Amino acid sequence: MLKRFKSGLRSGLAFAAGWVLGWMIRFLFLTQRLTVRTAHQGGNPYVRNPAERFLFCGWHEQLLFGGFAGRSRHLSALISQHRDGALVAGAFRAMGMAIVRGSSSRGGTRALRQAMEVTRTRHMAITPDGPRGPRRVLKEGVVYLASRTGLPVVPVACTASRTFLIRGSWTDMVVPFPFGRTWMIYGEPIHVPSKIGRDELAGYVRMVQEAVEDLNEYAVELTGVPMPVVPPGHEVSDPEADGQTLAEAA
Repeated sequence: MLKRFKSGLRSGLAFAAGWVLGWMIRFLFLTQRLTVRTAHQGGNPYVRNPAERFLFCGWHEQLLFGGFAGRSRHLSALISQHRDGALVAGAFRAMGMAIVRGSSSRGGTRALRQAMEVTRTRHMAITPDGPRGPRRVLKEGVVYLASRTGLPVVPVACTASRTFLIRGSWTDMVVPFPFGRTWMIYGEPIHVPSKIGRDELAGYVRMVQEAVEDLNEYAVELTGVPMPVVPPGHEVSDPEADGQTLAEAA
C-alpha cells in the first residue's frame, strides 16, 4: 500500500512538473520559424476540420517537436506508462493534446480501448521505438493499432537549424535552440489492412520502419542538417514495464 502511494505521489509530481515543462516548450516553439512539408494534402495535424485522421509515427528522440502540437486541436498522443511517461503526459496535455497512457510494453488492453475511442475524432502521435528502445527500431504497436482503427500511418521527421541533446538512458532528446528554424516533414500515408496475421504484421512493421528512415534521410537532404549522432541504444531493464502489448490486447 505504501509503495503504491509513493508511486502515485511520484507520478503526480512528475505530471505537475510536466505541465510546467509543457508551457516552457510551447514558449520555445513560439520563437521558431516553422516549415511544414507534406506528401499528402491532409496528412499533417494542422489541417483545420480534417476529413481524415492519421497515426503520426516518428522517432522518440524527436518527441519534443510535439511542442508544435499546441497549434493543433485535433491531435492526441500515446504516452507510455513508464515512470517517465507522467512527465511527458503532463507536458503534452499542457500543449492541448489528448493523452492515452500505454505502450508497446505495458498497459496494452486499456491503451488499445482508449486509442480506438480517441481516434474517432483526433489524430494520434506515436513514437514507436519508445519507451525503452532500442533506438530507431520500430515496434509493432503502431502497425497493429492501424489495423484495428483503419487509420493510415504517416511517417514523420523533425529537425531544426540548431539543436542540442538531452542525454537519456537509451536515446537522447533533440531540443531546438530558441529563435531558429524548425522543419516538420510528413510522408505518404501507409494503409494497413484490418485483421492481419503475424506474418503480414511483420511485413508492415518493416515497411513503416523503412518509410521513417527514408523520410529522415530526405529531411537531411532538404535542410542540410544532419541527424544527431548519439550512442547506440540498448534495452533498459524496467520491472514496471511488464504487461500486455497493444498487439496482445485483442
